[in-house]
Amino acid sequence: MSIDTTDNGSSTPRLTSRQVGDADRLRVLPRHFGCLMIRVEQAIYQWMETLCPDYNGGYWEFYDVSNGAFFMVPHRTQPWRVTCPNQFEGELSSEAAGITACLYALSDLCFSVESSALTDHFHALRDFASEHAEAALIFQAID
Repeated sequence: MSIDTTDNGSSTPRLTSRQVGDADRLRVLPRHFGCLMIRVEQAIYQWMETLCPDYNGGYWEFYDVSNGAFFMVPHRTQPWRVTCPNQFEGELSSEAAGITACLYALSDLCFSVESSALTDHFHALRDFASEHAEAALIFQAID
């Protein structure tokens, strides 16, 4: 699946995402985060547990973004009830909840690990989130 945030009529190319296929799943985290891959993945799961009281594990889809970003999406069709440290409470789709958990995890790790890759990934994912259909909710959740 590819998610295209193209805005018809705009001359600026919009960011797109592509679901990582099964054959590439084992290579995607090392490609994006190198030796920090386990810390990043675990931080995302932990933030999802923190943000979504109904989350109790499960299968996640991985996505590459055309600007070099990466995010993960928990496999679920219903929206997630989200409660954030900044007092935001609301419902987000699985995709938006996954992006939100990834942004929290990357931001948190940037304060404890000196890595330009983490900082670059945070900003690239934030740029993608700004074009997302649920951008306003994502930004309410993270800001």
